[in-house]
Amino acid sequence: MKTVFGLFENYGDAAESVDALLEEGFASESLNVIVRENVAKENADLGAREAGVQETEDDDGQMSRGLAQILGGEQPVHVSGVRDILAGGELATILAKDAASSFAPGMALEKALRDFGVPQEVAEAYQNGVENGGLILWVRAPDGRAPVVAKVMETENGKLVGDYT
Repeated sequence: MKTVFGLFENYGDAAESVDALLEEGFASESLNVIVRENVAKENADLGAREAGVQETEDDDGQMSRGLAQILGGEQPVHVSGVRDILAGGELATILAKDAASSFAPGMALEKALRDFGVPQEVAEAYQNGVENGGLILWVRAPDGRAPVVAKVMETENGKLVGDYT
């Protein structure tokens, strides 16, 4: 298995990337995302979303999938230097808890990313990206499918895309 990471400067590009990955056959359970809570709330109606199935119906009868479904129902976690974040996906939840309990003031997310194998300079850029309203998206993919993930992310304006594990 490979883990492909990418940084998205805006929510829309990340949402497009998630949709494209789902269309390529990747399960939503293999996708992980970290974003500041206020950015997610500004860009998606998460309050009415339910997570846990591929598609869910919100209060208006609309189907939710993709990035909104991955983040739906997640509770914010406070991370020093980044403020409150939402972490969608099993690995993102682990990383967010690690960052929240870190004693690295102002660098907690960067340290947690380095613990996941992301090089320091990339981890710094990822933390700065999240601080500035971006999103980190990463996918666990079979070795032969990792290039597909990277191509989708790059096509949708992902930055610093790579397998750092």
